[in-house]
Amino acid sequence: MSVDADELSPDPGQPLRGRRVLAVNDDGSIQEIVATMLLMYGVAVRTARRPAQALQVLVEWRPDVLVADLAMPGEDGYALMRRVRALPSPLGAIPAVAMTGGTDPQSVQRSFGAGFDAHLAKPLEPHVLADALARVLGLRRTS
Repeated sequence: MSVDADELSPDPGQPLRGRRVLAVNDDGSIQEIVATMLLMYGVAVRTARRPAQALQVLVEWRPDVLVADLAMPGEDGYALMRRVRALPSPLGAIPAVAMTGGTDPQSVQRSFGAGFDAHLAKPLEPHVLADALARVLGLRRTS
């Protein structure tokens, strides 16, 4: 990743600074956009393109929260989340946010059923993503 969090203007009202986020998306351009959004809030970001890679990063890096696309070829975000939730705590209890183009009630219900804690529709706005992360982490905005 070529963007450094110090190069961006973080929102001082966000308590996300220093948090670690694993962003999973098979589309490299979307992955970079999401990572850049997170960096704006002072978040440390690691990315993965596939669920198997995401599980490896999860175990080795131990992020604070997982953000995953639902529609990925092969093993999708739902399958990834079921595998994560099957892990022992604390890894299996990581807060998780689903990103998807599907906003119909069935898609939302399916993401919660798989173990996600929040469901966001693409395209994402940076403040919406930051608010969702703060919510699943149990943090409060100070502004």
